[in-house]
Amino acid sequence: DSGVDYTHPEFSGRIVPGYDFVDDDNDPMDEDFKAHGTKCAGVAAAAGNNGIGVAGVNWGASIMPVRVGDENNAVLVADLAQGIVFAVNGGAHVISISLGFDQGTSSLVNAITYAHLSDVLVFAARGNDGDTVDVYPSSYSDVISVGGLSPCDTRKTYTSCDGDSLTTASYGGGQNKMDFVAPSVGIMTTDIMGIGGTGGDYDLFGGTSAACPFAAGLGALIRSYNPSLNVDQIRTIMRE
Repeated sequence: DSGVDYTHPEFSGRIVPGYDFVDDDNDPMDEDFKAHGTKCAGVAAAAGNNGIGVAGVNWGASIMPVRVGDENNAVLVADLAQGIVFAVNGGAHVISISLGFDQGTSSLVNAITYAHLSDVLVFAARGNDGDTVDVYPSSYSDVISVGGLSPCDTRKTYTSCDGDSLTTASYGGGQNKMDFVAPSVGIMTTDIMGIGGTGGDYDLFGGTSAACPFAAGLGALIRSYNPSLNVDQIRTIMRE
């Protein structure tokens, strides 16, 4: 994603070495003014029972920040592919990707295949356009595809009960239909320290970008409970 503000107290003691593929250095600090990566990390893994802020899905997960998005969270496919390979080689058990492209590339599919063969769970956001057009890497068969859930427990669409047309969930598509939907509206999560969103160092978040780390956090929780389960078994458990 756009990196993570690793100084945030919600991540204290749980940051492991990552990398910045935008600036090609070892400092994956989130420089996106919208704090996209930091918000995703909070949904998946903000600390619980620490007396502050919010709790992520898996409070005990380690967080490996891999920055592939610049200050505007613009992403090159090549950087994403390199980031996936880096995460796998660095020992990641789960990869959460809250971004997508309208076309895949050989380098991206090779990276996804490498992650799958290495028994690494890969989750990706399905996109917010509300159509059946493929989105990559979400549409690859080895990726767990996550759409948005409305407050009414339906797939987020232009006619969802809250009337918000900005966070619709794409669905269907060629290689891989959407696996799951997860909460995607009005999610309070971690912000870059000092930016001061809705709650100081916290802010509201939405769209399938928020839904994806909900599902990824659950995948990480299942894997931490039973590390012997492989990626396909965890995907089946989540479906059931």
